[in-house]
Amino acid sequence: FGGDLEIFAVRGMHSTPWHFDGQHNFTIQLKGQKLWTVESSGIHNPLSNLHPKSVNIKAHHTNLAVHQGYHDSHLTSPQSPPPSSSSPSSPSSSQRFSFTLRPGSIAYVPAGWWHKVEAINPDDSEECLSVNFSLDSGRWGDLLTSRLGGFIMSYDDKWRKRIQTSPFSNDDDYNSATNATTAATVHSSSSSNPATAADDDGRCDEHRKKKFGG
Repeated sequence: FGGDLEIFAVRGMHSTPWHFDGQHNFTIQLKGQKLWTVESSGIHNPLSNLHPKSVNIKAHHTNLAVHQGYHDSHLTSPQSPPPSSSSPSSPSSSQRFSFTLRPGSIAYVPAGWWHKVEAINPDDSEECLSVNFSLDSGRWGDLLTSRLGGFIMSYDDKWRKRIQTSPFSNDDDYNSATNATTAATVHSSSSSNPATAADDDGRCDEHRKKKFGG
């Protein structure tokens, strides 16, 4: 279980464009007024946020691909309501809701619900202040994959193999290469110069004699 705590402070008129969050949001209005407009996106329990107007185009496309890949959900856009709505500004009452938060008001916006927020302070010098709690917790899918992944890895070494391309097409090629490397190492060690080895031993013996007074 976890989440984020955010404080939003603006002066005068201000607008936050359409987006939805992957967490459940609880907002408390402390000062000023804000007009909220919310609408279902057709996504249940999204894995991440989605900000169509984000300047981070790459992140937006990545998140969009994730949400469009859900088998059991159908992503809808608040800018393109279904045919039952005459226009984006006048959708059906079952699709879009609007309400105003005043000091002391609390709003709950479920994860995956589109929302846009507008500070409606007529006086440009008036401040608007709110605090938002974004709450999240572990997912059943995460629990399952964490347990199942450990079982698969321990069950068979084939699941522990690297995905990247290997120079060996099968285990026999790998074992042959390993044996060849071992044989070459042994041959290299046995072909050392005997005189050099003797000289090394002589220097070691001479060193020991000097060190221990021999």
